[in-house]
Amino acid sequence: MEVKNSEIEKEIESIWQMGHDMGISDLEIDKIVYSALEEHKRKTITPINNLHTAIKFTKSILKIFLIVNILIVAVGIAVGTVISLHNPTKKFITRNFQDMIYPFITELRHTTLPVLQKFPQLSTWYTEECLINNPFYSPGENDCSVCSGTISVQRKLAIKNFDSYANSGRLVILPDALQRQVLWTDFLKEINITEEKELGVWKSNMEEHPNIDHMPKNFHIDWRIDKLKSLHIVRDHFPRPYFISGDSEVALHRNIYIDGPHAESYDIPSLEFTNILLIQGHGSSTFLLNPSYQCKDLCNPVKVTLLPKEALFYNFIYWQPIRLHSSSEDVSLYIIKSFY
Repeated sequence: MEVKNSEIEKEIESIWQMGHDMGISDLEIDKIVYSALEEHKRKTITPINNLHTAIKFTKSILKIFLIVNILIVAVGIAVGTVISLHNPTKKFITRNFQDMIYPFITELRHTTLPVLQKFPQLSTWYTEECLINNPFYSPGENDCSVCSGTISVQRKLAIKNFDSYANSGRLVILPDALQRQVLWTDFLKEINITEEKELGVWKSNMEEHPNIDHMPKNFHIDWRIDKLKSLHIVRDHFPRPYFISGDSEVALHRNIYIDGPHAESYDIPSLEFTNILLIQGHGSSTFLLNPSYQCKDLCNPVKVTLLPKEALFYNFIYWQPIRLHSSSEDVSLYIIKSFY
């Protein structure tokens, strides 16, 4: 509340009179009044000074935080650029940090479980290959001359120069990719289909749980493997082929397809890496390899039939295969994986 000047004057006169009554000189009274006013001024200004100090301190902290973040981003961009452009460094980093990825993701998943329990719809994002599209991305120019003369695919037994095919548009069939066939019935018995369905990685055109003894002729199963537990089962039946060098990085994600004798045709998806191996474990499959969009004017479609234990190598930059409708009387089982 604002104090009127007349009231202040009365208070000062009262103090002055009280000082005279106590025998205090005018000079001493002036000092006492002045001291009281200075004390009042100090108490009034101190909170303002403290506020200014707090603001300055906060600004300093924010500046330091901004500088640290800029340095972290700059270092991250520099390291990422080196890893992306220098292939030996990229392979070294990926190979040595591979064992750390799964434990880290596992802990991250445990940490986010309360969030998933509250928002269960978020779990559908797990298998999404892309959450945000980059509108500025466009594929680079490819040298389509490597596939322009391809009219058939050679079979190479005990291949020793496989590196000459990798990262190219050349096609090759490797008849000895597996040492033994993979019986689809035995394979299905090892899989916890209910668990895979709950994870959303098991897709089929059958509504009910598959009965091995009574499967429809046109059944189709698409099983996406993207966790280590499932990968252990797959590796027992589809081990690393001998022609893939030890310093090559094989992607964790792969797909298993099991098709009935009269299964419909479907597109083969692209995986993480451009080098693709399609390995036939049981039965046979016929594929039509269409040239990619950029190479369709120079390259011609190629039809390939894979027999048990055979593998087809191709690069999805140049080829986009389709599994054709089958007229055989046997079930087909094959795996698709990628590497670089």
